[in-house]
Amino acid sequence: RGWEWYYLLSLCHRDERTLSGHTGGLMALAVSPDGKRAASAGIDQTIRLWDLEAGRELSVLRGHEKSICALAWNPVGGELLAADYGGNVVVWDTTTGAKRYAQKMAGCAFAVAWSPDGKQFAGGGSAVAGSDGKVREGGIYIWETATGNRLQALSVDGGEMIRSLAWSPDGKQLLAGENFRGYLRVWDPAAGKELHSFRAHEHYIT
Repeated sequence: RGWEWYYLLSLCHRDERTLSGHTGGLMALAVSPDGKRAASAGIDQTIRLWDLEAGRELSVLRGHEKSICALAWNPVGGELLAADYGGNVVVWDTTTGAKRYAQKMAGCAFAVAWSPDGKQFAGGGSAVAGSDGKVREGGIYIWETATGNRLQALSVDGGEMIRSLAWSPDGKQLLAGENFRGYLRVWDPAAGKELHSFRAHEHYIT
């Protein structure tokens, strides 16, 4: 290979700094709303908080017993959501490093999202137990941030595990990406009703 190849390769790897500390692969990253901090998590079951301006580790949050696969910062506060393969959806206080509370999915948890006002949060995963007591594959729980009380259990017959979640900016819709078949489901989170669904991709939506 000539010098050109190595020059072009160097252009692709001009990272400003490298932050290290995890002992296993990373599975989730999230940047705080003010852009000053980042959170990382993964196979080593820890969450590490980073000062992006100084390029240093601030703290390590421990308490998960399974790999952590999703993170989300509260858009209006200092709280951090984390989901793990054990089905736990945990709200962390990033100032004190303490758990506010931990919620439980009926199966593995793969996705988390805050409502735009930070007053609610959602967790999606491999299974949920509906208000009728029936456990269905795939689905979403919605909780109230202030109390931790569960507000909704969203699922449909024939659904699949939820791999991604996103709240609309006005908070009136919650989108969920399913595994394998690539279906996108749009929910009214207040009413707990599915508005519509369609096959957005040929495979799962991450």
